[in-house]
Amino acid sequence: MSAAGDRLGLTRQAIGQWAQKPGAPVTTKNGTTLVLWPAFARWREKELVGSAIRSAAPSVSLDEARTRKALADAERSELTAAKQRNELAPVAEMDAAVERLASAVRDEVRGLRSRFTTAIVGLANPIEAAAVLDQMETQILGALAKAATEDVDEPDGDEGNDA
Repeated sequence: MSAAGDRLGLTRQAIGQWAQKPGAPVTTKNGTTLVLWPAFARWREKELVGSAIRSAAPSVSLDEARTRKALADAERSELTAAKQRNELAPVAEMDAAVERLASAVRDEVRGLRSRFTTAIVGLANPIEAAAVLDQMETQILGALAKAATEDVDEPDGDEGNDA
C-alpha cells in the first residue's frame, strides 16, 4: 500500500480507505492487504470519474419529479386547449404571413416612384407635399393590411368543409 500511495501521491491511509471500497482490485496474503498494480490505479481513476459524474448530476427527489411531471402535464394541457381555440399558429403559417407582409412592403416601396412622381412635380408648398405623403401612407398601409389577411379566409384543401 505504501508503494501504491507513493505512485498515486496519496498516503497509506488514503490507499487503505480506497482498498476497502467494493470492487477494489486488492488481495489479502498472510493477513496483509496487497494492492494489485496497475489494475488498482485504473480502477481508482474510473471511480473518481464516476463520482464526479454522479456529483455533477442534479439529485431530484421523487416528490420533485412528480411536481415537475404535473407541471409539464398542465402546460401540455394548456397548449392543447390553446391550439383547439386557434390561439396558436404553426411556425410555417407565421413564416408565410411574414413573407407576405415583407413582399407587400417591397412591392409598395418599389412602386412609389412611378405612382407618385407626377403628383409631386410642381407642388407649390409643404402642405401639398404632406397631402401626397398622406396618400402614400394610406396606400402602403392598405396594401399591408390586405397582405396580412390574404389566404387567412381561404382554407387549404378540405379545411373548413364540415359536410
